[in-house]
Amino acid sequence: MGIISDSRRNFPHYLQARFLFVGVILGLALLFLAESSKERWPLVALLLANLLLVGAASFFFKFRGATGLLRWVTLSLGVALDTAVISYTGGAVSEFVFLYFFSIAAASLFLGLWGSVWIAALSEMGYACVLLQWQPHFPEGIAFPLFLYGIYFALTAVLTGYLAERLQERNRALEQARRELSQTRLDTETILKSLGTGLLAVTRTGEILYFNRAGRQVLGMAGDETWSEEEESDAAVMVQDFLHAVEATEREGSSSEIEIPLPDGARRPVGFSVFPLRGEAGGERGRVILFRDLTKQKEEERVRWRQERLAAIGELAKDLAHEIRNPLATISGCVEMLIGQNAETKDTKRLGELALQQSRRLNHLLRDFSAFARLGPPRKRPLNLCEFLQRRGGDAMTLDIRLPCELTLLVDESQFGMIVDAALAALSSWAEEGDVVEVGLRGSSSERARIYFRLPGRVVSEEIQDSIFQPFGEYGQRHLGLALPTALRAAEGHGGQLTFFSRPGEGTCFELVLESVKPVSRQKEAMIHGN
Repeated sequence: MGIISDSRRNFPHYLQARFLFVGVILGLALLFLAESSKERWPLVALLLANLLLVGAASFFFKFRGATGLLRWVTLSLGVALDTAVISYTGGAVSEFVFLYFFSIAAASLFLGLWGSVWIAALSEMGYACVLLQWQPHFPEGIAFPLFLYGIYFALTAVLTGYLAERLQERNRALEQARRELSQTRLDTETILKSLGTGLLAVTRTGEILYFNRAGRQVLGMAGDETWSEEEESDAAVMVQDFLHAVEATEREGSSSEIEIPLPDGARRPVGFSVFPLRGEAGGERGRVILFRDLTKQKEEERVRWRQERLAAIGELAKDLAHEIRNPLATISGCVEMLIGQNAETKDTKRLGELALQQSRRLNHLLRDFSAFARLGPPRKRPLNLCEFLQRRGGDAMTLDIRLPCELTLLVDESQFGMIVDAALAALSSWAEEGDVVEVGLRGSSSERARIYFRLPGRVVSEEIQDSIFQPFGEYGQRHLGLALPTALRAAEGHGGQLTFFSRPGEGTCFELVLESVKPVSRQKEAMIHGN
């Protein structure tokens, strides 16, 4: 029925308090009540007995813990020691009868209600012994004080035991609530940290209540939990700029997307949602902003739009090539006949040759249309890339091939040749005399190879980069027509990717990701340099 307190934490404190409390009382008795050495020796013996009791209890507690038996025995022996102290310091009129109440209160904490009743009963018996020692010939004279102290002891035991149990119930409920709150905080912190979406909670005054790691990464900050003073100052400025941009967009009511500047000078599209942060009274005390990086989404939209556009162009090209090819052949034949019949004048011959030249150019364009429109599923075969490039390259550009000799791709050789030709033709349009195109391998996996065609030292404009895969783009000194869009469709048809970038320090580069037949060990690769 009794509720036990945290013995490991509290019981040693009780032993220390008992040692000091009883020691001080016996010290005062030695100073003020003992007038002879005969009266002092019992008090000294009681001091040693108190020391022995506390020392033995502490020893057993150290090795066995505060077991129930140890608490019951220690508190019971404490009552016996209290009785001896009262007996030798005045008996029934001793000023230290309150020691019983100290033991009863301690029992209510460590033994519960029934333990405090037991100690109260022992205190009643101890006090009866003291009264009988004081009036051995008049036992009827001790009945009233014994009854009175019995009432005191019983009331003290019941009240302290009841209050101790209520206190322990409250402590247990508080401890349970503390554990639940701690677990809830831990769960919430874990969930917020694991979110891939940025989360920023701020008060109305701009104080940051919470800012998760994903949010810091979206805004281009370091993802570490701790920042230096300089990093913290820069982060505060970036957060304030972000909040101002969100507020401005909210006021305009146009969209829930903004572009934020990054520390490297680039700009990042960010989508956000704002929710009110309520206080206890229900009023708004701040805001919670959820935001995420839209770069990948925008890129996917751009790729999807490009694919739809290329598909539409492909359908148009198929019909257009069919409708134009026959009339063009007729026109070309007629011009040739006219040249043959009217070759007397130089002007007629020159104009006829010019018409034939433009007819051939138009015919090449129709061929590109047909290739783009009729690009079928690839027939994949193993192809050694080094051997292919050595056979293919050399006319338009000098190639510096830096590939493992054993690198073998699983591709349609005809379509793969279209991809390589288009990339090299585009790079050659930006090259100058003496430039070399590097062909190499970036970090590849066991199933895919990442091949790059790079023109070092040359950077093209952002307009060209944005429209590089658009049909009939003008890249440098030549018109490539549908070559790059066809190459892009061929790469995607192989389940791969063809990307383009141009940056200072890295040059201009096409990167092609395709399926490889076997893994490539870059540690054992043999490089081939040359064209």
